[in-house]
This record gives sequence, structure tokens and C-alpha cells, in this order.
Amino acid sequence: MGITLTAVALTVLVLVLDAARLAREATHAERPAAVTLLDRRGVALTTLGDGWSRPLALQDVSPHMLDAIVAIEDRRFFSHAGIDPLGLARAFVRNISAGRIAEGGSTITQQLAKLVFLTPERSFVRKLREATLALWLDATLEKQEILAAYLDRVYLGGGVTGVRAAARKHFGVEARSLDVAQSALLAGLVRAPSRLDPGRHPDAARERMAVVLRAMVATGSIDQPTADAALASPPRILAAYYVDPALRTLVERSRRLVPGSALAVATTLDAELGQRARAVLAEELAKEPRRASAAALLAISADGEVLAAASVPGTLGSLDRIADARRQPGSAFKPILFAAAIERGHRPDETISTTAPLVDGWRPRNIVEPPAAEVTLRQALALSINTAAVRLGLEVGLPAVIGTGRRLGIASDLPAVPSLMLGSAELRMEELAAAYAALSGDGVVRTPVWIKAIADDTGTRREPSRPAAVRALSVETARTMRDMLNDAMRDGTGKAALFPGGFGKTGTSSGFRDAWFVGGNDDGVITAVWAGNDDHTPMPGETGGGLPARIFRRFMTGAS
Repeated sequence: MGITLTAVALTVLVLVLDAARLAREATHAERPAAVTLLDRRGVALTTLGDGWSRPLALQDVSPHMLDAIVAIEDRRFFSHAGIDPLGLARAFVRNISAGRIAEGGSTITQQLAKLVFLTPERSFVRKLREATLALWLDATLEKQEILAAYLDRVYLGGGVTGVRAAARKHFGVEARSLDVAQSALLAGLVRAPSRLDPGRHPDAARERMAVVLRAMVATGSIDQPTADAALASPPRILAAYYVDPALRTLVERSRRLVPGSALAVATTLDAELGQRARAVLAEELAKEPRRASAAALLAISADGEVLAAASVPGTLGSLDRIADARRQPGSAFKPILFAAAIERGHRPDETISTTAPLVDGWRPRNIVEPPAAEVTLRQALALSINTAAVRLGLEVGLPAVIGTGRRLGIASDLPAVPSLMLGSAELRMEELAAAYAALSGDGVVRTPVWIKAIADDTGTRREPSRPAAVRALSVETARTMRDMLNDAMRDGTGKAALFPGGFGKTGTSSGFRDAWFVGGNDDGVITAVWAGNDDHTPMPGETGGGLPARIFRRFMTGAS
């Protein structure tokens, strides 16, 4: 008997100590802090993350929501001690009568205890720990604290956790502003948040809302006319929207700069330009269903601020094609080669042979037959003559080409092989756009800037320092390159992108796997467009002068 009593006492002690340790986890949910991105005019772009650095307080929640969750989940919440024997007995009887699990018997306090355990383990020990924790929570916390912690942690569909995030996600309102119908719908999601997700299953969600409204009438928190009015005017559910991977990357950058807090981030982005970019990408891709399945666009201002960043889902909807993806730019790399030549004394109107050189057993080929045995450098760039470009590169030397690329901000690997001169190296869109901004502007490289300022949830505002601008080319070289890129659009492969004041260069990788257009306008805005397939499937016949050039022109001119 003594050994048994000792064992029981030790077990109780361990359970109590375990409950005390877990209690803090129950009231301090650890989740990624919410980050709201604002455009350059203060327009909200998106909010990602459903956590707040401060725990939820009940005054931040509509009384209707509190009434709804108690009515449907735990009517005796304010009278039991964490575990409700009457509720368990009632659930047992109903389940026996129905011949299935028709009703659960867990209290809100027990559900909060379950939410603390991150694994779905089903065992007697875990159930015992949950029950002990529920009793501990009820004994050590006020009912209001338990209810607030529960509403801060419960999953409410649509990929969001907690009533604050759910109110914004489903209705676009703050939790304190939830009306009767909205509260009833959210409270109904607890039972099966995926099956009742209002974004995907609105009819099922509203049927469950009716059940919650009846429960609220039964508990006296609302009267029947109020319930009838809510049923007659169900809440409008916000349509699910596609969050561009570039915005997700921007959120993560912001969190690294200011960790552990909910943030409001003032970006350099322009909401209207972003919407235009996404619309143009989607519409133009829809015309090419058998070739490209993915596309991306990046626009930066003359002073290096990112104005628009957009991509379409493709087969890898979560891939940030602007910051993370590296693809071959093809002939869109040639301006870097030609800039290296101009810096070393070559002139746009000097001639060069179009005969294909043989380099270490490799011989370049042209997509289109050159117009003559010799062409000017201006023509070679405009018409994208590969054989002439390689000959020029051999005269300049690979080290000089690579060095110019590095000065222009290309950080990706640039292998010292002859095919580099035709764009065989895999580059990021961001670094290619920044290089064009320098070689067609004033010759100064400006690292693209995305963030103007960050405010945390205490109101403290921080302005990240901007990287210093670095001169990469002489002003004369940059002006010459701008002039040559004008010709490339007007008389060369970029004719489909032509508009007054525009300039740019096409790019097509080997095997037609990547198609590019990179260029700008008189205001100094540089835009890079890429189209292709996420699995590198070829696009027979698709070049940078086709789909990317059309996207570029529509975006830059605002043409419908």
C-alpha cells in the first residue's frame, strides 16, 4: 500500500509540474508575427502570418464572438472547473443513441490544453496530461484569460489561426468589429475548419452558422428575430486571393530585419502597377497555353526602387522567380558584353565578321541568318547575331566580360566559357534588371530597394539604410549602350515591344527554354520580363521577341 501511494503521489506531482510548465505555452502562442505590406502610397498589399507579438485580450474581440463560441462549444464554460462531467455524460448518451461520434464532450479549457500539444499522438498518457493541464488552467487562470488564449490559438480555416487573423482573412474586418452573423460563422468552423472553410465550402459554412445561431438563441445571448436577421443576410466571404511569392519573400526579409513583432512595412511597390503586371502576365500567358506556363515581371525606378514584382503560379506557385529562380538570359546578357567592348574603345559603327568562329570544338549558331558577312556592332546587338557577339567577346576577352558583369552587380556564377557571351550563365531577374538600369542609365549600379520603413507593434519606426550606389561604367558608355538598345527595339529583334521612348533587348536561351525582354523608358523605369516553364520544358519557336516583348510593351504603355 505504501509503495502504491508513493507511486500515485509521484505521478500526481509529475503531472502537476508538467501542467505548470505547459500552462505558459497555452497562454503564449508562438506563431510567425503578422506582417502587413503597404505600397508606396500606403495602400495595403497583403497581410501574411497570423500571429501577434502580444497575446489576444478579450476587449479586442466582439462580444458576439464570445457569445457564439461559448454557446456552441461549451455552454457551462463559466461554471465548470475545466472538465464538465455533465457535458461528458450528455455526449456519451447522444453518441450511444446515434451509434457514432455525434458530439464531443471537451470543454473550451480542454480544447486549449489539446492545442498546446503539437503532435496528434493518441495515448492514455497524453489524455491524462491534457486533463491535468485543463484542471490546472482553470485553477490558476481567470475564465477570461482561458477564453482569450483559446481564441488566439484555435484554427479557423483558410490557413489562419486565431480569431484576429480569421476575421481579417474571411471578412476583412478586425475581431472587435465582428457582427452576429460573422461571429456565428467563425464559431461554427471550430468543428471542422477544413470541411467548413467558407472560402471553399460556403454553403456548408452557412449551414453550420445556422446551428450556432440556434445555440445562441438557446443560451439567451440573442433573440430569435436577431437570429432570423443574420440568417437572412449571411456575411460576405472575401474571395481567396493569390499572394505573389515575391511578397512572401519580402515578408521574410522584413521579419529578419525586425524579428519577433507584428509589422507594418512601407514598401517601394506601387499597387496599381502590380495589379497591371499580374493582369498582363495572366492574359498574355492564356494566349500561349502550349508553350509557356509561367512568367514573371520586375520593374524598378531610375533610383533603384522596386515598383512592381509579379509572377503567375505556373506549376510551382510558391517559387519566387524574381529573387530565387535562376534562368539563362540568352541574348539579354549581350549588352553586358557590348558594354565591356565599348569601355575598351570599340565603337558602335565599327564592323565585325558574322562568320562562326570555332572555339575549343564549339561553334556558335544564329537563330536568324545574318544580313551580311560583316555587320556593325550596333547591328550585331540589334539583330542578336550570335556569331558576331562571340567574335567580339573573344577580342575583348572573357575576364573583361566577367569583370564588367561583376561591376554591374551580377553576383551569380559567371563561368569563363565561350557560351557565357550568349547568356548561358543562370542569373536572377533582380540582378539582370539592376545591371540594365546601370548600363542604360548613368552607369551607376543601385541595388534594388524594396523597403522604405518598418513599424513594429509598439509604433517604433525604422528606415533600413540603402546600399551605396557604385559606378560601374562611364557616363559615355552608358549613353552609347542606351542608344544601341534603342536600335535593338526599333530595328532589331525587339520590334514587338516598340513604343515611343522605349528601348530594350530580347533574350532566348538554348533549346527555347527561357524567353526574356529587358528594357526601359525615358523615365528611367527598367522592366524585366521572363517567360518559360518551371520544369525547364522547351517552348518550340518562342523567343524573347514574342511573348515577353508583348508583355513588356503592354505593361510599360498601359495598353489593354
